[in-house]
Amino acid sequence: MTLTKILLPLWASSLLLASPAASLYKKECKGCHGSKADKVAMGKSKPINGMSVTSLDKAMKEYASGKRKSMPMVKKMKKKFIKKYSKEEAQAVYKLIEGM
Repeated sequence: MTLTKILLPLWASSLLLASPAASLYKKECKGCHGSKADKVAMGKSKPINGMSVTSLDKAMKEYASGKRKSMPMVKKMKKKFIKKYSKEEAQAVYKLIEGM
């Protein structure tokens, strides 16, 4: 096996992890949802990895508005995320999660 075959995938995956969406996920989501979005957040939610962009967007908006029942802290966190980041930034994070 050549060195290129080993290093190229490592280099490519490091670029993916360094993307703005990955940085944003790490900063805002990883603590509750885990590094692969496969954690049961707050001991209540189902893992979000693999959810569609549309489903993630809908859930975020419903949690933030209070339409979807959740703990007050969760509502506050989702509302803060929606206000703090642009629609494009949020969509990039949702696409990242969808692909996990």
